[in-house]
Amino acid sequence: MNRIDRLFGILLILEHKRRVRAQDLAEEYEVSKRTIYRDMSALNQMGVPIASLPGEGFELVEGFYIPPLMFNENEAVAMILGSRLLTQQAAGSLTQSADSALAKIKVALPDQVRARAEALTNVIGFIAPNPKFDLDDPQLLLIQKAIQEKQVIHIRYHGYQKDEVSERDVEPHQLFYFDGVWYLEGYCRLRKDVREFRLSRIEKINPLKKTFAKKRTGKTKNKKVTSHLTVSRTSTK
Repeated sequence: MNRIDRLFGILLILEHKRRVRAQDLAEEYEVSKRTIYRDMSALNQMGVPIASLPGEGFELVEGFYIPPLMFNENEAVAMILGSRLLTQQAAGSLTQSADSALAKIKVALPDQVRARAEALTNVIGFIAPNPKFDLDDPQLLLIQKAIQEKQVIHIRYHGYQKDEVSERDVEPHQLFYFDGVWYLEGYCRLRKDVREFRLSRIEKINPLKKTFAKKRTGKTKNKKVTSHLTVSRTSTK
């Protein structure tokens, strides 16, 4: 946990527990008491009025409070269910961050909204049909970075046929997850069209120094589609 998250967590604990010892905070965040004292000093410098009571601990000066988050009941339920769905479907550091964010949101919600939201979410569950996907997978992270930086990638790709292997330069547009499989959509410079690549068939990825300015659309974007209807002569009239 980084220091900003720890400072925010300490502030929420102080608001709800009113008084807390440095030793308890040190055990909670797995840091030294000296680190907690530095954190308290940092919060004071940020304008948070914290009183130190010798032998008793720390507490917020009376009258100081964190304004509650203004979420309605449906918004709170949506956030809680969304976080649960992510943690059930995925693995990796983002799921841990989702749990941490949800804990902070719950603490800051008004008591009545939090109680009603938890009551509703306790009767809804998710059954994940596929194994969890790893959001920290190196291949996934490499492609994400290339998409964000508009960086062309060179891939070695296995097609549907077992022996069909090709080398391509691709302008990556987006990643999507469907039916247990990750796909990359991008503009293939070899085929000169937008293509979808199954990540499990990408044998090798090399980011290139080349970049692209914007998404290029495929050949089908402005193509006229003609439909042909064939009717059998023996059809019933």
